[in-house]
Amino acid sequence: MAEKKGLLKGNVGESQNQSNSDLNALNAVEEYWESSVGSNLNKLDAFTKYVSRQSITKLLARYEIFQQQLEVNGSVVELGVHRGASLMAWAQFSAILEPVNYLRKIIGFDTFEGFPSLSEKDTTGTS
Repeated sequence: MAEKKGLLKGNVGESQNQSNSDLNALNAVEEYWESSVGSNLNKLDAFTKYVSRQSITKLLARYEIFQQQLEVNGSVVELGVHRGASLMAWAQFSAILEPVNYLRKIIGFDTFEGFPSLSEKDTTGTS
């Protein structure tokens, strides 16, 4: 299996289930990030150079979901924020698409311990 380098090493997120070719591609992107000229802020402004198609797809899907709830009153609550990508996407979309909606709150909760194991009650149901 391809070795996880740098930022990927110790990553407990999606990279643990990646194929060798995906890990190699992620390692190449990391090397590209490190060798690119400019500050981290400059690189973040050009984030589409560095993120995968899958990451852009997730961002666009979140955007579509957020648009569907624009006419719904209330707050957006995310349970289990992990590294905060979705949570901050909701906050950014709210600021862009409804800049004067001072009543909508974007709220995130996380245990920072992950999910406990399933109990018998979690696995028995009719659905």
